[in-house]
Amino acid sequence: MVSHMRQHEPAGSTEVRQRPMLTPQEAAERLNVTLRFIRRLCHEWRVPYTKVGKLVRFDPDELEAWITDHRIVPRS
Repeated sequence: MVSHMRQHEPAGSTEVRQRPMLTPQEAAERLNVTLRFIRRLCHEWRVPYTKVGKLVRFDPDELEAWITDHRIVPRS
């Protein structure tokens, strides 16, 4: 189940991040949701995140891709 979490990063990528990782609070603000909701998404493995020791961090590019992937387009 973990494999779907890394679908936007090539295997073996050693690319250095240009932007700092987001905290859960920053990710919640970016999505305009509560911190509790972000924690639930992580617990249910519904959003891509990275563990740094005990800390949870979000790659801004992966979060943006996740938002795009979950966009619902209305029927015409």
